[in-house]
Amino acid sequence: MKCFMVLYLLLLSFSGRSQTADQVMAQMQQTVDYFQQEQYEKVIPLADKTANELKRMIGEDTVFYTGLVKMLAFSYFQTFRYEKAEATYIYLSGVIKKHCGEKAPGYIAALNDLANVYESMGRYDKAEPLMQQTAVLIRKYEGERTMNYAINLNNLAALYHTMGQYIKAEP
Repeated sequence: MKCFMVLYLLLLSFSGRSQTADQVMAQMQQTVDYFQQEQYEKVIPLADKTANELKRMIGEDTVFYTGLVKMLAFSYFQTFRYEKAEATYIYLSGVIKKHCGEKAPGYIAALNDLANVYESMGRYDKAEPLMQQTAVLIRKYEGERTMNYAINLNNLAALYHTMGQYIKAEP
């Protein structure tokens, strides 16, 4: 709730109109509710609309905006709209890298999510370098003895197995 209060005050400071801020806050809460209920078909139009409003009002360099875009991308993925998920994750990773750098956990997660989209599409040639890149970034910024690194290596090994490259899948 504290997080939403900060957003509300931020929206008020930029919009100057409490009605607009109230509407965006309500849309954002509804989006989060639909997302938590896994109602992805309802998330998509609402997250898209709300993200565009937030971008217009406070810019793209806030956790609120990128959070909505991530929910939108994930919802596209869950509804098998892989091309939309791909484009959204590419955009999201660019925004996060631009504003937070490559060591931001959100950037690394967006790259990993994009790799998962490519894997689901059967585009292993695109998934493999992204999974390798996320492994390098996780090792560089979090270390080799982390759960994220282990999970990433496991996912990369599973991809190699799917591709029939069993030697690469070995530790």
